[in-house]
Amino acid sequence: MRLENTTPRDIEMKEFIFKASFLLLFTFEFLRTTQFNLMIPNWVKAALIGGSVFFLILKLFIYKEFKIKNICVYAILAIVSVVVFLQSSYGVLLELSLMIILAEDVQIDTIIKVYLKYSFIFLLLTFISTKLGLIEDLTFIRLADGSGAKNIVRHSFGTIYPTDFSQHVFYLVLSYVYLKKGVLNLIEKIGIVFAAAFLYYYCYARLDTVSLLILLLLIMLYPILKTNSIFKKIAPFSLVIGALISTAMSFMFSASSKILVLLNHLLSSRLSLAHTAIEMYGIKPFGQFIEMTGFGGTQDIKSIDNYFFIDSSYIRILLCFGIITMIIIFSIYTIWLKKNANVLVLIIFTVIAINAIVVHHFIDFVYNPFLLVLTAKIYRGNSHD
Repeated sequence: MRLENTTPRDIEMKEFIFKASFLLLFTFEFLRTTQFNLMIPNWVKAALIGGSVFFLILKLFIYKEFKIKNICVYAILAIVSVVVFLQSSYGVLLELSLMIILAEDVQIDTIIKVYLKYSFIFLLLTFISTKLGLIEDLTFIRLADGSGAKNIVRHSFGTIYPTDFSQHVFYLVLSYVYLKKGVLNLIEKIGIVFAAAFLYYYCYARLDTVSLLILLLLIMLYPILKTNSIFKKIAPFSLVIGALISTAMSFMFSASSKILVLLNHLLSSRLSLAHTAIEMYGIKPFGQFIEMTGFGGTQDIKSIDNYFFIDSSYIRILLCFGIITMIIIFSIYTIWLKKNANVLVLIIFTVIAINAIVVHHFIDFVYNPFLLVLTAKIYRGNSHD
């Protein structure tokens, strides 16, 4: 499939520029999620970011013409990213905008393959490094609730927190399923169950465990969903639905509501923390800086007596990036899903939308490569539908 006025050499060059820039920025961001971050000099980190920006400038210099619809996306993302950065100092949207521009005309399959390769290699090396004693495997103890159950040991395997490791695994599995076009043999299905069990037993990452099982269920229903008009109509709005559910529960949380208190307990106080954050900081148009204190990166939990962390991706985007930013981001992705996504992509985004209710890494491309679909090329043939 060739785009109009795009030669094979143009495609190869755009893929090379994307891969080079992706590797540099991905390396920088991945290291930040691991114990290696403490060992890497700042000048190396600056060089990785600078190199990625260089390839963006190179692409803009070589290819001066862009599709009008993509220019609109770039302009909106660039303006919002800069305003959010000036308001809050968060640069994640700037990085995302950079990668979306670089992903133009690159096959989404190529993007996911590149992510899968780099992420798997980096995560495997991180895991092995803990076994060799090069970096520490931070472990955290979840105390038993007094019902006779044992305390739970949670492993980070070289990342800064158990859920960071589990999120890497979660998106690796999603990427693998996408590249397999949703057609898995028995061994591969068992592999997903094994991955879910591993994350539950060693990381106690309940949400990622459930998310993988939901993914497996939807993949098993894939042949049915291909012809299900209801799923095709609802799934493009999965991110909006997830945002509405997460925001509504956080706003309405009250200690007097038995249902919400139970949900809050099951979600490790995420609802009460989100509710507190909304009351303390309020909602701004383009976000604000919110000082959060989590357990990631240290085992000295006793020294952290003011734990405050927003885990929900939706609430984090709402408070840190602002309500206007939130509306723009989810509107852009919803429009894209409605116009371009095949059933497999809809399944993947549905699982991501569920996962994002509790986990905060949805907006980070180092975890979620599917954010880069906006300007990438995607096949809509029978192989994916």
